[in-house]
Amino acid sequence: MPLQRLTEDERLAFCAWFAANGVDPDTIPQHTDLTIDVQDDGSRVIHYDEYVLTEDGSKQIHPKDPTISWTRPATAACLVEPPAWLINPYVRLRRLPVDPRLYVTHDGRTESGYLTGARAESTDLIISLSSSDPALYGDTTPDAIRIPGRRILRDDVRELDRYLANDERDTGRPDHPTRQLLNALDQLTAHLTDAVPPPCGHEDVIETPEFGDVTTCGICVWCPTPLLQLNDQWIPA
Repeated sequence: MPLQRLTEDERLAFCAWFAANGVDPDTIPQHTDLTIDVQDDGSRVIHYDEYVLTEDGSKQIHPKDPTISWTRPATAACLVEPPAWLINPYVRLRRLPVDPRLYVTHDGRTESGYLTGARAESTDLIISLSSSDPALYGDTTPDAIRIPGRRILRDDVRELDRYLANDERDTGRPDHPTRQLLNALDQLTAHLTDAVPPPCGHEDVIETPEFGDVTTCGICVWCPTPLLQLNDQWIPA
């Protein structure tokens, strides 16, 4: 996958990780393709691009295009665990008709909660999630999550908008949390990524039991696809 634009903290962590794996980060282009493969013996290999250097360590000009530097594919053993955001570069946002909570998957974990507020700040989305429904339990202390806009999939925003279009968005209240979220995402539209969502493995499923069911029913948070539980595994219904 192509490496996305990095914040300064991410860039420093990226360079430190490569250096820990024995690779000089100065030899890696800013927009390198990067994958980590697992071998049959369980070891991991980093696949990336590197500059083609002269004997004195200078970057060589591409022989077919003098306006760019020459690069080539390279590999290195992955001996040190990569940053979580490097393995899971996208942040997924989902709401389901059967569940009023907002699901946020980022850095290898999924959080869910009742949306209490959202705003755009520079190129980031700031959302606040509460573990309990404010409509039932009053004001609570929400957890704030900062999400770089470049990590949000445009396709997820379209799906989110589709689910919410006939729900809270029509309340007409500009201070409504859902309205705040959609307005914030509108402000960040230029920063969203057009990357194709990764294939769904149905990692996050919520049960949707109905009276009289003899099988366990559920729905995938990300597709969303109706599922059945069979031998402790979720399969499409």
